[in-house]
Amino acid sequence: MWRNILGQVVYQIAVVLVLLFEADSIFGIEYVTVRNSLIFNAFMLCQVFNEFNARNLENIKSVFKGIHRDIPFLLVIAVTICVQMVFVEFLLYHDRDYFERLELREWSICFGFAVISWPIDWIVKYIPVREKSDVDEA
Repeated sequence: MWRNILGQVVYQIAVVLVLLFEADSIFGIEYVTVRNSLIFNAFMLCQVFNEFNARNLENIKSVFKGIHRDIPFLLVIAVTICVQMVFVEFLLYHDRDYFERLELREWSICFGFAVISWPIDWIVKYIPVREKSDVDEA
């Protein structure tokens, strides 16, 4: 589990730092309020997409195996994304000094960063983990 957590932590810190310092030069984000919304939204969507990775910590082949039968999980994901959209578009917007509504292009950037967490997890799962032995437990 630590291997998976550390992999996502490193990736998400990199995402936040890239958006914090390079959003203007890479994506043409000129306003600080848009950048703040972008950072918050990308981070939260990375958390949501990482829930797929957490379904199976050891399965290298696919985190999506049996996903179509896991209706409660899919409902939680759908509700979480909908609440996130409402939060960013309507609730955060009331603090206009710090946040701004996002355009479709900016939402796409956030979802793009979030989707990348899946291949990151796939790569991280190839890092070997030492098995616990009876001697370690004593």
